[in-house]
Amino acid sequence: IIDTTLSAVTFTNVSSGQHTVTITDATGCTQTTQVYVGESEPLDFTLYSTSCGEGSDGTLTALISSGTPPFTFNWSDNIQNEPQQIQVTGLTAGTYSLIITDSIGCSLERSAIIDCDTLYASYQTYG
Repeated sequence: IIDTTLSAVTFTNVSSGQHTVTITDATGCTQTTQVYVGESEPLDFTLYSTSCGEGSDGTLTALISSGTPPFTFNWSDNIQNEPQQIQVTGLTAGTYSLIITDSIGCSLERSAIIDCDTLYASYQTYG
């Protein structure tokens, strides 16, 4: 039995496959339809870091390979302003983490290290 005062009903935790939905109005009129619920892809992503040369020019980028959009992003506490985006910039050396949650409530956490201790050099040879 479903609340008849609602104009829309959402069903959660429905298994994948073919389902029959029957709607009956206040006068007893019914309408039946078939609804197919597909399987959702499990959430997965990779977190890439770009090491900074010096200072605070490190970057983290999340590449989401599967899941059900839209996604929410929960970056670690050492990232300011809690950005809701797949890339953050202006980072210093350290370990960072990201928890992504998809629209069906699946969450996954990944971590990455930004290393600013690596020495970079460029050179040219003249012949």
